[in-house]
Amino acid sequence: MLRAVRVAFVSIVILCALWATARAEGTHVRATVLVSSADDRTLMDRVRGQTSDLDADITVHDARSVAPTYEARMREADAAAKRSQANAVIWFRVVGASITVYVAVPAQDRVLVRSLGGGSGKPSSATLEAAALVVRDVIRALGQGATVGELRGERDATDVQPPPPLYFCAEPACWDRASPLALTSPARPSQAPTFVSAAGWGLVRTRDASKVMHALELRLGARYERLFATAALTLGAIDVERVTERADLLVRRHSLALSAGATRVLSRDVTIDVGLTAGAVTFVRATRSLAPAFVPTETRAHTRLLAGPEARLSCAMARTVAVVATLGVDAILDPPRFEVVEVPGRSGVYGLASLQPRLSIGIEWSSSNFR
Repeated sequence: MLRAVRVAFVSIVILCALWATARAEGTHVRATVLVSSADDRTLMDRVRGQTSDLDADITVHDARSVAPTYEARMREADAAAKRSQANAVIWFRVVGASITVYVAVPAQDRVLVRSLGGGSGKPSSATLEAAALVVRDVIRALGQGATVGELRGERDATDVQPPPPLYFCAEPACWDRASPLALTSPARPSQAPTFVSAAGWGLVRTRDASKVMHALELRLGARYERLFATAALTLGAIDVERVTERADLLVRRHSLALSAGATRVLSRDVTIDVGLTAGAVTFVRATRSLAPAFVPTETRAHTRLLAGPEARLSCAMARTVAVVATLGVDAILDPPRFEVVEVPGRSGVYGLASLQPRLSIGIEWSSSNFR
């Protein structure tokens, strides 16, 4: 049984690695471009050229009937996103030789605004290509799960003045350079604590023998930035030991512990938690008679303190669901020793180890996105 659990643990690690590798290229992105002028159509041609190698579907929406104000375009962006299930809605504002690129991400309630070029006349070819490169970087960043732009409420709704040129690269040498960091904030921005819960099945090696004890594991906790704290409850199944010819010893192991530590991000979908655990463990002892002459003793509970290190490998399979594998070692203070006396001089002993390694595999749910 222990060998099978080890194989399962290694399999989950390998699956997480493969999943992270597959996700590294990014997910499919759907984008809609609002087009209302000849300049917009020219820009759209440049956008198609810059995004042809990305895993993205870009559709065009005729917006000639939409007023060219920020509020009207934002309302149309929300409507277009709902109609086409788009991740992003893009439109342009061309004034003289300057281009302002707008990218609305309704699911994040955010908008990205970048101003390029300037002066009179028509936008130069370099400015057109730079605007298309902005769109390319945004689409690729969205495919990698990044948070784009700023919250919509932080912008001035009048939109009288275009924003400062935070991003501009009109030189041909820049066109092939990926620069999503100039457009996005980290995929896991600072935010309020995230509450998590988990359920799984675990194994604990409580003795020097090769047998292991099974247990149901339940967790409830919170994460903030790169820190975590959880409370874990384990409810053990009965371990049956034939200690004498006339009696079986029945032992359950239950524990309640608190864990705290730090989280390290290995990839977009894979994280590892490393921390310390401390709490209490209770061993419930009972006997079962196998012969009429043996009288079972009453059930007794023995509670001890525990502490030890713990590591949890988490692999996100959906936005709020992850598969979690936990490996830890519990140091038991003064572990109990159970003895069953059949007749004077004849007894059976059930000894517990002071160091009890444990392994569990389960599912974790989060109140916000893992990604």
